[in-house]
Amino acid sequence: PYLARKVTDFFGSPAESMNEKYRFVEAAVLSRAPAIVEMLDEVWIAEAAEEIRLERLATRGMTREEALRRIDNQRGLFEPARFNGKVVRIIEDKSVIDSLLK
Repeated sequence: PYLARKVTDFFGSPAESMNEKYRFVEAAVLSRAPAIVEMLDEVWIAEAAEEIRLERLATRGMTREEALRRIDNQRGLFEPARFNGKVVRIIEDKSVIDSLLK
């Protein structure tokens, strides 16, 4: 409920500039928040190989076991079928984080 209110406020607030056409909401497990999904026109899903995901979680201080547990808990939550009626775009991220920053 709190997050849905914040997103509603975000979408309802005035544009910061006249050129603002798009607004984005980043969420790790968006499919678990149907009230937020309902507000969206599109859902973009970034996919990365498990090893890349493990490396990124390690840089956040997680052990391999903690990272694997998180990945397991999120498995299947990003299937396009979970966002019925929405345009779903898949972004395949095959890079390590350093190359994304360039």
